[in-house]
Amino acid sequence: MLALLACWLGCSACARDVERKEDDVVEPAATRAPATDVLEYELAPTSRIELDLTSRGRRALGHVELVRGRLWIDAEALERARADLTFDMTTIRVSGDPPTPSVQESRTLTEQSLDWLEVRRPEVLATHPEHRYAHVTVLRVRSAGGASARSGQAVAATSPGAAARRTRLKASGELELHGVRLPYTASLVATFEWPEPSMAGPARHIELHAAEPVVIDWLGHDLVPRDGRGDVSSDALAEMRRQPPPSARVGLRWTAELAHTRTGLSPR
Repeated sequence: MLALLACWLGCSACARDVERKEDDVVEPAATRAPATDVLEYELAPTSRIELDLTSRGRRALGHVELVRGRLWIDAEALERARADLTFDMTTIRVSGDPPTPSVQESRTLTEQSLDWLEVRRPEVLATHPEHRYAHVTVLRVRSAGGASARSGQAVAATSPGAAARRTRLKASGELELHGVRLPYTASLVATFEWPEPSMAGPARHIELHAAEPVVIDWLGHDLVPRDGRGDVSSDALAEMRRQPPPSARVGLRWTAELAHTRTGLSPR
């Protein structure tokens, strides 16, 4: 996520891939879902975090893949919604403008990002498994369009004969990244879709996207420039502290489908 600045400040190179293992996910801290009239939704595997890194006229784009994601939503009381999401930071991919000719850097932007996150070297991951996964926990939701999803703005549905309503939400929670948990708030647009035009029964499909990007606090998450050996680049860090670093803006466009279960399912 944070590759672009390291590219410009000239950290040295070295490359090694980290083997992915789906069964070693470190679960986030438990979030208590409401126990009444709440439905569980699962994020589609294609849901991921989108990255936009921009500074000094240069731009880099990337993404991080979802491991698993669950939402708990009462369509008649949106403020009771909760969510737990886990992303695998070893899947980060970043591409963009190359460094200036004066910078001698053989690592790709993706490799630099993995080094900043300390997830490229297996021996580091073995001692710091918390670096591998980013956890998003939504603890509070406020709706700008009424308490019920059915009171939202009518929009075109994705399927013939279906009905859809769109509303704006403000979601507050925590991001655990690089082993550090910090609070964040995101403005979201949620589109709920029912299979029947009468909107009877539960919404079967929910789409969420960010109304505006969320800016990540790099230093707050202890993310600093590192070279290919994993050592902190003191010159790059000093430069980073002298000048505002390039913004790390996170966007999202997630799709969730109704799960087969109904409440009181609280994540444990």
